[in-house]
Amino acid sequence: MRRSSTSFWFSTFCCFVAFAGFGWHQLSLNTSSESAGTADFASKGAFETAEQCGPARNYFANDLKKMSSVFAGNRTRAQLAGNNPPKECVSFIMQNFIPLNSKSGAISMCRGAKGELLSSPTRGADGLGFQPPCTTEPYVNSVYNALVDVGDCLNIPVKELLPKLYNESGLHVNTLGGGFDAGVGQLTVSALKEVFVRYNMDVKQPSTLDWYMKEIAKSDKASCKRIVAEKSAYTLEVPTGKKLCLVGESEGEDCYTPWSSTNRCVVMTVPSNPLRNILFTGIFYRSMLKNATGLSYGAGSDILNGRIYREGEELNGYMGRGNYVERLRALGATHANLTVIKQILVSLGFNAGIQSGKIYLDNYIKQREEKKKYIKNEDIDFQNISTGKWAIVTNLPTFWRGLGSEDAVEFDKALTSLEVLRELGVDVVKAQKMYKDLRPHVQKEVRAITGNAKLAEDAKQKKINELKVKYDKYRHPLLKAVFAKSDELTLPEYMRIAHAYAIITNPNAGGAPGYLSFVAAKHKQLEKEMGVKVCTADQYLQF
Repeated sequence: MRRSSTSFWFSTFCCFVAFAGFGWHQLSLNTSSESAGTADFASKGAFETAEQCGPARNYFANDLKKMSSVFAGNRTRAQLAGNNPPKECVSFIMQNFIPLNSKSGAISMCRGAKGELLSSPTRGADGLGFQPPCTTEPYVNSVYNALVDVGDCLNIPVKELLPKLYNESGLHVNTLGGGFDAGVGQLTVSALKEVFVRYNMDVKQPSTLDWYMKEIAKSDKASCKRIVAEKSAYTLEVPTGKKLCLVGESEGEDCYTPWSSTNRCVVMTVPSNPLRNILFTGIFYRSMLKNATGLSYGAGSDILNGRIYREGEELNGYMGRGNYVERLRALGATHANLTVIKQILVSLGFNAGIQSGKIYLDNYIKQREEKKKYIKNEDIDFQNISTGKWAIVTNLPTFWRGLGSEDAVEFDKALTSLEVLRELGVDVVKAQKMYKDLRPHVQKEVRAITGNAKLAEDAKQKKINELKVKYDKYRHPLLKAVFAKSDELTLPEYMRIAHAYAIITNPNAGGAPGYLSFVAAKHKQLEKEMGVKVCTADQYLQF
C-alpha cells in the first residue's frame, strides 16, 4: 500500500532523528582531548570484567557460554588471515559508541522481563533503551572472530568496514536503529531481502543465502570452513506451523519472513549472532559489490567474466560502465583510483540504496564535464572537507532547532548558519526573513502542545514530530536552490546536498545526508586514537 506523503515524511524524519540522536553524539566522543592518541594502545582496548559492569550490562553472559569456543574464544595470530585489525579496535569501538553507563534508545533487547526470547526487539517498558553490553573478552571475541572470518572468506576488507560499523552500530549485537536497523551490520528490511531473495532474481536458483553457503562450502579457506561448521548462523528456526518463504513469493499467513520487522531478533539474538548478522551483512556487501564492479563470488574467490579476478583488471558494473577514474583524471583529479571509487559506491549503498552512490557521482562528474569545471584531488576528500555547514538546509533536525527551541541562542545560530547560502548566490536576506517570520508561529504551536495537561508525554512528542514535518516544507525551497548550484562545490558537499534533495523528491529515497562524511570522521577518530592504519585502511574516501 502506498503511504501518504505525510506518513512518509514522518517515518523518514523519525528514522533520521534516531540516527542523529546517537550518530552526531558519536562524532563528538573522544575527539576534543589534546592528549587523544597518547594513551597506551592496549589500555584503550582493554576488556571489561563482569564485576565492573554488574548485571545491568553483563546480560549476554549466559548466552555467550552457549557459543562455540571457535568464535567466543581467543585465537592465535596464526589463525588470523590477512591484513586484519587487532582485537583492541573492536573493544575500543564498542566502548566509545555511546556512554557505557547510560541508557540509550540505540540499545535494545531480544529477551523480555522474564528472560523469554522475543521475535521483535524491545527498548524497554519506558522506551528509553538499555545500557550497552559489557565488553568482556568473550563478547569482544564473538564479534571480532566473526568479522575477520566473514571478511577473509568473502574477500571483504575489514579495515574499510570498521569506520562504517563504528558510525552505525558501535559493533554491538543489540544496536537498534530508528528504522529497526539491526545489530552489528545495522541490517534493514531491504538488506535482509537481498539475503532471502532468489539469487540473481532467477526462479531456478536458491535463496541468495543458500547460494552463498554452497560457494563458501567449496572454499579451502579455514575461515570459510569455520563458518560452515556453525550451522546456527545460516539455518533458521522456523516457528511451528510456518514455512520459510522467499521474497516475492507466497507471503500468506503460514509464511515466515525473516526480513520482517516483527522478526528482527533473527539477526540479534545470541548465540546465533553476531556471526549470523555479520554473515548476512557480508552477503549484502557482496551484492552491492557485484552491482558496483561486476565482481561475483565463487568458492572463496572474486570472479569476473567467469574466471578468478586479478587485482588491477578492468571492472564491469557501475564502475566499468561509468569510467569514473578516466573521467575524473580528465577533469584534473589526477589521483583518482578505483579503490576510493569502490568505497564511495559500496559504502553509501549501505545507507541510501545500492544505486545511490552511482547516481550522485555520475551526475557530479557529468555536470562538471558539461560546464568544463576543473576538479582538484582535494575536492574528493571526505576526511578533511566539512559538510556540516550545509546541515541547515540538508537535515530537518538542524533546520528545526532554531524554530522549535525557546533558546534564543539556537535561533541566532540558525540565522548565522543560513549565511552559507551566499556561497552559491542564494538570497540570504530572504531566507533569514522567512526563518524569522516562521518562528513565532512555531513557538505558539509548540507551547500549545507542551502545555496541554491532557496529553501524555509520548503523545506530546508525537505531535511535536508531526509539527516538525509540517514546517519542513519551508526548508525545501532553500534546498532546491542550493541543489541547483551544488555542482560548483566539492564532491562531499555535493553528495550531501544531492542526497538530501533526493529524499524530498523521491518517496523511495532514504538514509542520512552527509553519511560518507560521518563515516570518514570515524576513520579519522580511529587513526587519531589507535594509530594510523592500525584499525583503518591505508586509503579511505580520499584521493
